[in-house]
Amino acid sequence: MQALLLLLAASCFTTAIPLSDIASGTFLVSPDTNTITGLGVPEHRSIDPRFGGHVANPGSEILDTDTGLLAMTQMMYQLSLKDFNGIMAAAAWVSGTSELVSVEIRLLPGRFFIPVRYAVWGAQLLSRHMLLHREVRNVAWALTWDRAVIGSIWLERRPPAPLRVTGSGGGADEGNPVPSTDASFRMESQLRAAAAAVPGDETTISLPLRDDRVTVQYRMIRNKPMTEWELFANIFGILGFVSSFPPREKSRQTWVYTSNIFPETHISYLPERDVEYQYRAVAAYSTAVHIVQNRLFFSLALTIRLDGEVVCKGAIYKGNVAPGLLPGTTE
Repeated sequence: MQALLLLLAASCFTTAIPLSDIASGTFLVSPDTNTITGLGVPEHRSIDPRFGGHVANPGSEILDTDTGLLAMTQMMYQLSLKDFNGIMAAAAWVSGTSELVSVEIRLLPGRFFIPVRYAVWGAQLLSRHMLLHREVRNVAWALTWDRAVIGSIWLERRPPAPLRVTGSGGGADEGNPVPSTDASFRMESQLRAAAAAVPGDETTISLPLRDDRVTVQYRMIRNKPMTEWELFANIFGILGFVSSFPPREKSRQTWVYTSNIFPETHISYLPERDVEYQYRAVAAYSTAVHIVQNRLFFSLALTIRLDGEVVCKGAIYKGNVAPGLLPGTTE
């Protein structure tokens, strides 16, 4: 772990790192069972040792923490819906209300596509960098292959105007505009409105997915507070991990994730039946918006329903599991 932190300080990775480790945590997976007993170590999906990332421009501007964290969450959620082994063009996502923060994947001139997994790995490295430093700054995060820069992720404040849509390629150093995903901004706005309408400790939010057939019910555990960084460490962890699975593929795997940066914190998913991976992702994204919108920085239990039927239960929590926080637990 010490060697890994030294590599982080140097802002460049030169060795293969398990995908579960990039998220600054460890996953335990139990196949096809609704229990937290007998959990084993999951298959490691390693970063290619030729891939790396580092701060290309550290920036001097401190961004709004809530908005910056939500911008990263939005990007990681959208990446989780893509084919991990496919390719993508440059893209941008915008988050916020009174202050807008954008996160963009920019490509070098002449390069029109990048493997989706590179974007996922880069987002994981950048999110870890943010968690370790406990601040959100404007930053250009270089993506490298064989030590050569192939693109970058830019996090920066945006004026209250939409991004200009251009072609699929953009110069990483010239600040060229890139395509804006307006649909994802509308989704965040819808989630904010839904969360604001039900700000209590026990709430149900309809998600703008498949004609509102998906809902997430939350129960806040106020005697187990968590910091914003602790909550987002776990949300980033689950989004990074789920990105390596086909979003429409179904599974009944139980997941329990423990953050290495905040080792007393965890996130878990315990499906009631076979459920698409994308529901785990959208629940994590919805949770991020809900806790920020309503300033609810506590451990929480969640229940995902499809057409009124419970398909998955889960929790984000700190310390020992509270009674009834997870199905089948008494501690």
